[in-house]
Amino acid sequence: GRWDSINSLRGLSAVVVANLISMNTMTTSLNLANNYIKDAGAGCVAEALETNTILSSLNLAQNQFNAKAAEHLANSLKHNRTLSSLELCGNSLGPKGVVAIGDALKINHSLTSIDLSSSSFIEESDRIMCVASLDAESLASEVGLRVED
Repeated sequence: GRWDSINSLRGLSAVVVANLISMNTMTTSLNLANNYIKDAGAGCVAEALETNTILSSLNLAQNQFNAKAAEHLANSLKHNRTLSSLELCGNSLGPKGVVAIGDALKINHSLTSIDLSSSSFIEESDRIMCVASLDAESLASEVGLRVED
């Protein structure tokens, strides 16, 4: 099953979606792109991902996330073993957030595609540092990693 697109979510609405993710027994793909989930909502969604065993594809692009949201999601990726595709493009993850995701990818081997493009790198050197922290050479063969701006 798929939830193709849910729009106009705000922070607290993410709590409801997180509860649905936790109780989910059928939906394998969820598109939450272009909402306003922000960091607090990301924490709720991340917590639900830790125990979800069905969802394989999650689109969280353009949700006004910053590094704190990336840290929440990174922690959940260390526990989740079913998610294979994650879209985080168009958020303001910055260097710290991308490094957190990179650390999680060293533990999580089920994720085969992740999009971190347009993650608001402040300087080109920040982008280079983040790609290096993701150990791009070794992960590139295992994970479809996209970090271009």
